[in-house]
Amino acid sequence: MVAWSDLRREAFEKRHILLCITVFIFYSLSNWLLTNKIFPLTATVAPLSRDIATLAEALALLTVAFIAIKRPRLMREELFSFGTLILLVIGNLIITFGLQGSPVLATIGVSAVAFAYAAIFILMGCTFMQLGAKTAGICILIALTISYVIRLFLEPISGIAVFLLFALLPIGSVLLAYRSAGEIIRFSREGSAPAELAITNPLSFLPFNHQLFVCLLLFRISFGYALSFGEIDNTPLTTFAGIIPLSIFCIFLVVKKRLVKSDVLFSVAVLLVIAGYEFVSLGGNSGRMIVNNLLDAGSSCFNLMFWVVLVTLALRNKAGAVSLFAWGNFVACIGIVSGAFLGRLSDHLLSSNQIAATVVNNLIVLCFIGYTLIVLKKFSFGSTIDELEESPRVQVVSESIPRFDTVLEEVAKKYSLTPRETEIFSLLARGRNGVFIQEELVVSYNTVKTHVGHIYAKLGVRTHQELIDFVESQCR
Repeated sequence: MVAWSDLRREAFEKRHILLCITVFIFYSLSNWLLTNKIFPLTATVAPLSRDIATLAEALALLTVAFIAIKRPRLMREELFSFGTLILLVIGNLIITFGLQGSPVLATIGVSAVAFAYAAIFILMGCTFMQLGAKTAGICILIALTISYVIRLFLEPISGIAVFLLFALLPIGSVLLAYRSAGEIIRFSREGSAPAELAITNPLSFLPFNHQLFVCLLLFRISFGYALSFGEIDNTPLTTFAGIIPLSIFCIFLVVKKRLVKSDVLFSVAVLLVIAGYEFVSLGGNSGRMIVNNLLDAGSSCFNLMFWVVLVTLALRNKAGAVSLFAWGNFVACIGIVSGAFLGRLSDHLLSSNQIAATVVNNLIVLCFIGYTLIVLKKFSFGSTIDELEESPRVQVVSESIPRFDTVLEEVAKKYSLTPRETEIFSLLARGRNGVFIQEELVVSYNTVKTHVGHIYAKLGVRTHQELIDFVESQCR
């Protein structure tokens, strides 16, 4: 007989799966409307509005990333929910007035909306964390595929229909996601700051210069390139090829009952992006269509992989989830702006200097291939996920154990710890965290972090708990 609690849990999971898919579709479509319908309109009044709005979104994300990792107690669920709704309403109103001929208002309007989209991205990522990693990955694939199909039907719309959808879809995303996402934001706010935890548990958090984010930057550059290369009246060319690899992955899911591995998705994305750049020299409308569709297909593969990896990493360590989502999307925004510049440059050179266009294109391809083959030779997304550890609650060894202080002295001498390292080691063995050590010894964050790294390396441990377990074993 099935327990009533099991039935309720199963019903909740089904509702949440549907909610996550719907939120992702709403966000994806509203982002597409912003890029393909709204930005072209504001660009007629304010040509730089798209780039300024994207940089505004990047600034908002960068701010959230550093607050989440340094001062998480400043984060409030209300700012991500009600604050986002207010920004969306005000932003849309200002855009309407700005399109009457005011470049300043048009730019402010789309920038306000872009600020809101930064919050929606984080809300959406936190919402997916309520699912397991496998279920979240399947939902992301389904949502991406559906959103691509719907885009084909939305392509012809114009006028008031565009503005209605553009206004309602992101609002729907916030209303659906804020409650579930609020639990993760609250969890991040109430715990210790990731910057503090990272001192003694460095394997629990990805550094901001991790290869994962560099990969994201490169692929978002290719996406930005596709958006601006061959654009007509500031409107990106219509692409459809992104649905093809997603459809293949859906078939694979049905047949094999599992998602394609992240590293396979990455390899396919690399091949498609390189193929896209190879056709730039063709020129003409047909050449531009081939380039943009191949880049779109590569971008859809990477987008799927990026979301799956990001949600899985966030699930491994909830304390760093908000900063992870914020920093990931910040890097994406910078990549898009950079790629858009390169796309316009290639477009200009193709019409004025074919040789220069070929040189620029070949340099882009060379950098892309070189980075993939040399820098990423030993990099694996799967390994990155496996190596990330949750920040443990430290179980401190009792100082009443006989010979505790003597053991600390013996260990320090045996492993050649310096006097300062010995001081920090003694505090770590007593369960003290990085902030306490900073204040106790009156040293900087970086100084403590460096010494902790040296101590871990000498003792052959990787986390604070492993160090304490090591001390306890020496006391026996």
